[in-house]
This record gives sequence, C-alpha cells and structure tokens, in this order.
Amino acid sequence: TGKLVIAHPGPSAFGVAAELAALFADAAILHLDAPVLRVGGEAGPLGRDAEGRALPSVAAITEAILRVVTF
Repeated sequence: TGKLVIAHPGPSAFGVAAELAALFADAAILHLDAPVLRVGGEAGPLGRDAEGRALPSVAAITEAILRVVTF
C-alpha cells in the first residue's frame, strides 16, 4: 500500500520502533505514499504496576492508521 504504521510496546522514540521506521524509510523512500508513523506507550521508566502504560492504546493505534490512510 505504500503506507506503514509501527505499533510497539514501549516508547516510540529512540527505540525499536524508531529504528524500524528509519530502516523502512531508507529502503522504500521512493515507494512510500505517506510518512512512516510510530505508535508506542509512555516514555520513561515504568514500574511493574504501570506496565499497561507501556503499551500503545487501541485509540492511538487507530488514530495513526486513519492518519496514514487519509494522507
């Protein structure tokens, strides 16, 4: 489709999602129809009781997908 959203359990900046976005953008820059979007959980250290905040929400993932589809 020429569009990509990366959902990752963890921060979207400076992590696996950022590296994947960079790799895909570098390899497919001429084939992408929209920017590569990353969706992640909260940034910063999280304790065991806050583990759920490390995961991206369904709403955040849905919003990113809609942004890419309508780009």
